[in-house]
Amino acid sequence: MALKNLLKKNKSSAVYLLILGGLALTMSSIMTFFAATQEAFIHAFRWEQWTLFFCLTSLTMAVGLTPTTFIALLTGYFLSWAALPPLVISYCIASALGYYAANWVDKGAFLQSISETKGVAGILKNIKKSEFKLVFFSRLSPILPFAVTNILLALAKVKHKSYYLGSLTGMLPRTTLSVYIGSTIATFSDIEQQDTDITSRLIWLSLITISSAGILRIFVKAFKSEN
Repeated sequence: MALKNLLKKNKSSAVYLLILGGLALTMSSIMTFFAATQEAFIHAFRWEQWTLFFCLTSLTMAVGLTPTTFIALLTGYFLSWAALPPLVISYCIASALGYYAANWVDKGAFLQSISETKGVAGILKNIKKSEFKLVFFSRLSPILPFAVTNILLALAKVKHKSYYLGSLTGMLPRTTLSVYIGSTIATFSDIEQQDTDITSRLIWLSLITISSAGILRIFVKAFKSEN
């Protein structure tokens, strides 16, 4: 009942969340098809075209149109390690845009409804005590959708300092790994399969395990403190 009331009071945020969750898969398929059919054209990009590309992907990643891991693989394939610096800048811009977009859609309704839900407000307050760690582990995870975590962290009113520092430090390991994997892929058609060596797969699995364990520990601690 509490969850039903929470969703009812946050319809706009819930719809926004669902839309972003579904767009990423569709757009990555479209971009894969385009890049595969226009590979020679993309290889001929000059720095002006790549600058425009990274500016556009800052917007598309912010609203969930393009998955961050896919963009890292894509640019790693075409630019190798030269992709990493502009990619990190694009991620930071996308994080900021996603944060402010979610706040604009929600307009504080989520926290207001949380404060009216028995027991939930206390748990959220306990979670916020570890908000930097929550942001860090959320960004570290290769499987949590970037745009969706933008929304959830924004709705929880995570402090700007924790949000930006946690986002930057959490994204670096998985972004670096994705760029590396992209740079080692033989043909573009292998990107969606992400055909990688055993070391990369173990690192990928480690990131998932560490991030999942970190997030779980934060929530368990928050629940115990409330009870």
